[in-house]
Amino acid sequence: MKKLACFSKVPVLVLSFVLLTFSSMVYAEETYATFKIDNKVFKLKDVALEYNATDNFISLRAEKMETVVITTEEGEEETDMSVGMAFELDLKPKSPEGKYESSSPETIPVSFWWYDMDNDLNEFYISLDGGDESSRKFAITIDKFGEAGSMVSGSFQGVLLDESGKTYKITDGKFCAKRVDTE
Repeated sequence: MKKLACFSKVPVLVLSFVLLTFSSMVYAEETYATFKIDNKVFKLKDVALEYNATDNFISLRAEKMETVVITTEEGEEETDMSVGMAFELDLKPKSPEGKYESSSPETIPVSFWWYDMDNDLNEFYISLDGGDESSRKFAITIDKFGEAGSMVSGSFQGVLLDESGKTYKITDGKFCAKRVDTE
């Protein structure tokens, strides 16, 4: 009787192994970009990362569209709003993993955009453009960079400016996206 009880645990162990393996494969394929702007949390799932091997250059864009209801003089109206981020980066030759830092939009073109609905609809756009170069900075770390079709992951943080020169702090930035090669 004890032999039969021990033997019956084998299918349960095999099934558990299969489920754990499958769930980790699904998780490994998830694309995302998450970050905080002045402690407001953003989570984006529509992330595209393109790599140009000729120029050794990547472009990442993460964006989501949301429908919001705003009140106008004529009544309530639905409008589509975008939340997102984008950056471009020249990679180090032969070893793209590592940290990249800049305070210049020519070195790392980067932008974030979002909205809030406090009393009115307020739209925000921040980047490395404008203002005093000493008050802005952005850093990207590429943790994993594999072959075409593999997942590229990393982190980012910085201080960016809006058009009026107001600073916004980006913290806890992380991304994971499938590498798509372009020409």
